[in-house]
Amino acid sequence: MIVGFACSAVAAADQKSVQLLLPDATTHACSGSANQVKWCADSANGLQPFGLYRQASASCTASTGVKKAGSLNTNLVFSNPTCTVGTRPRLSVSLPVDANLGTAAQTYQLSDTITVRNAAVC
Repeated sequence: MIVGFACSAVAAADQKSVQLLLPDATTHACSGSANQVKWCADSANGLQPFGLYRQASASCTASTGVKKAGSLNTNLVFSNPTCTVGTRPRLSVSLPVDANLGTAAQTYQLSDTITVRNAAVC
């Protein structure tokens, strides 16, 4: 979904965004800051519905990012990667979607745990 071949993933303490470092397209090296991508859950007014945005930089907002999903009823969607010995880090993403805002009966939870494949093994 989001991470794929990322070298690292660091979720913000407030769970509203995640910063990814992608490998260089030419050298496949996992260093530098030129390949940073940020995903964030935000809205223009700070209230729901929130959207899921992507921006190729160290910052991400509803006004500057590219919207990839909408109708989120919270912006607390990312958890810092967890890592057990012998595995690669895994980023948890939980997208609470409200298909009919204002009606609790239409709420769906889309969740996934994504392996950060280019990161070092723990």
